[in-house]
Amino acid sequence: MRRISRRDFVTGIIQTISAMTLASTIPSLPVHSEVNISTLDTRKIGHVVRLRFTGKLQGSVGPSRRTIAAGIRVALQKLFDAEDETSPWRAIFPQDKSFSLKTNCLSGFRLSTSPDVSLAVVDCLEQHLHISPTNCTIWDRSERELESAGYHINRTGSGPKIIATDTEGIGYSGSLYMQGNACSLLSRIITDHARCWINIPKLKDHNLSGVSGCLKNTFGVIHNPNKYHGNHCDPYVADVNAIPLIRERFRLAVVDALTVQYHGGPGYKAEWCSKENCLLISRDPVAVDYIGWRMIEQLRKTHGLPPLEMEGRHPIHLQTAASPAYGLGKYGEADICVLEVEL
Repeated sequence: MRRISRRDFVTGIIQTISAMTLASTIPSLPVHSEVNISTLDTRKIGHVVRLRFTGKLQGSVGPSRRTIAAGIRVALQKLFDAEDETSPWRAIFPQDKSFSLKTNCLSGFRLSTSPDVSLAVVDCLEQHLHISPTNCTIWDRSERELESAGYHINRTGSGPKIIATDTEGIGYSGSLYMQGNACSLLSRIITDHARCWINIPKLKDHNLSGVSGCLKNTFGVIHNPNKYHGNHCDPYVADVNAIPLIRERFRLAVVDALTVQYHGGPGYKAEWCSKENCLLISRDPVAVDYIGWRMIEQLRKTHGLPPLEMEGRHPIHLQTAASPAYGLGKYGEADICVLEVEL
C-alpha cells in the first residue's frame, strides 16, 4: 500500500475543497421540451462535414463568433440529415448536463483553437439544449497557454468556465488509467467536472506524429505525454483515445481549420500557414483526422512540398486507431463520407 505523507494529505484536502467550490457554481437545469430524435442515426461513424466560410468576413481574422455558431448549426443538421437544427444536439447529448470543451492552445494566439470557435459551440449548446453557459468548461493544460491563445480565465464568474488542469483545485486524477501501452493520470476536468467532452483541436502539421488533430489533442488530457512520442506517437495516440473514460465520454469533434499549419508544426511558422476558413465536424475522431490529413497533404502539394510519407512522418497512428484492435473510427476514402457545407 502506498503511504501518504502529511503534506500530500493536506494538499489533497485543499484541492478537494477548491474543486467543490468550482462545482457548486453549476446550477440545476431546466427540463428539455420534447423533440423526436428516434429516427436519427446518432453515431454517424465515417461521416465528416467540411464547413467552409465563403461569405463576407469581418476584417482579416476570419468569420465572427456568430457566423461560426450559425455554420456549426447548419453543419450538424447536414450531418444528421435532420429536419430542424435542434434535433442533432438532442441526439448527441440526450442526458448530458455538464460539458467539457478541450482546446489546443499549445502554439499561441496564431495557431491555437480560436476562442470564437469554442464560444460558438457554447452558444449552440445554450440555444439548443437550454443549458446555462456556466455548465460548460473550456479548458486546456495550463492557464498560461489559454491566455496566450486569447482566452480570459474565468474560474467562478458568469459565462462558461475557462480554466486549466493547472488551475488551483483541479490537477490530475488520483489514480492511473491504463490502456494498451498507455498508463497515465487524467485531468480532473474530464474525470470529475463533466460527464461528456467535445474535442475542439487545431489542425496542424506535427514534426513527430505527422498530423495533430482530434486524436492527438487527447495528449493534453494526460499528465505524461512526453512518454508517448516515440515511433511517431504510435500506438500511443490510439491507446490514450481507447481509455474507456475518454472514449465513452467523447461526443463531438469540431476541428478548427480556420488557419492550417501544413509544415513546420506544431509551432506557428507564418511561411507555412494557410488561411482556410474551414471547420471539420464529426462524431468520428479518426475520420475527421483523416480528412484533416488530406487537407494538409493538398496544401503541401500546392506549395511544392513532398508528402509527409517522404519526410518519414506518415500519420500511422490514424490507421492504428481505425484497426479492429481499437475500432475508434473509419479510415480511407472508401469508408468516409464527406459532406460539404458553405456559408
